[in-house]
Amino acid sequence: MGAKAMALTNKQVAYLHVLKTQNSMKENEYRELLEEAAGVTSSSQLDNGGFNSVLQLMYELGYEVDHPEPSPNFGERPGMASQKQIDFLYGLSRKIFGEDNDTDFQHWLDNKFHVSHPRFLNQVTASKAIEGLKAMKEEKRDYRKR
Repeated sequence: MGAKAMALTNKQVAYLHVLKTQNSMKENEYRELLEEAAGVTSSSQLDNGGFNSVLQLMYELGYEVDHPEPSPNFGERPGMASQKQIDFLYGLSRKIFGEDNDTDFQHWLDNKFHVSHPRFLNQVTASKAIEGLKAMKEEKRDYRKR
């Protein structure tokens, strides 16, 4: 028996719907794209491979697609930051430090938590880092309003 493919996260499904809206795709165009790229008629039927195929086909057809770079998967480690926490940290850091600026993020982690990479955070410290980045994001938003 083969391994069952992992269904998409709600965030991935929402991302596809955002791309559909941003690119002014009609519902029938979107369904045809799903069918051609992954052989499905609904995003809820996609797995990660199908998700990547849909993004690739959208790109090849000339639609505007931002390919979010996935964070590395370090697996579940008891007491250490979960993969979900690490992914969330990377997502927040890209909003604060920029898409291609992992150096500033790592520098911030080192200064605040004395680790060089989020995979070295324990669960409690990862939560603190998330709250710190959320606060920085709010400060950045407040600064833009001035």
